[in-house]
Amino acid sequence: MIQEHDCVVLTQDIPGEGLLGPHLATVPLTPSMHQRAAMVRGTYHYGLADSLHLAVAVESRYDRFLTNDFRLAGFPDVLVEVLP
Repeated sequence: MIQEHDCVVLTQDIPGEGLLGPHLATVPLTPSMHQRAAMVRGTYHYGLADSLHLAVAVESRYDRFLTNDFRLAGFPDVLVEVLP
């Protein structure tokens, strides 16, 4: 189980961009995201992080998911764009 002291906090700001940059945002994780991540992981056998990222994209109703991992391209619940 991950505990609070296991996490690393990023405190350095990117000059002129803010911590996340102009086109990024944080999203609070909800129980439905965790449930969907478990379903994605069990159905598609993706890793934990990939499953959670995809679940957040679906539950947040994002119109696309950007990745450089071609293995995620077949995920049907959100448009996956594989970057070079």
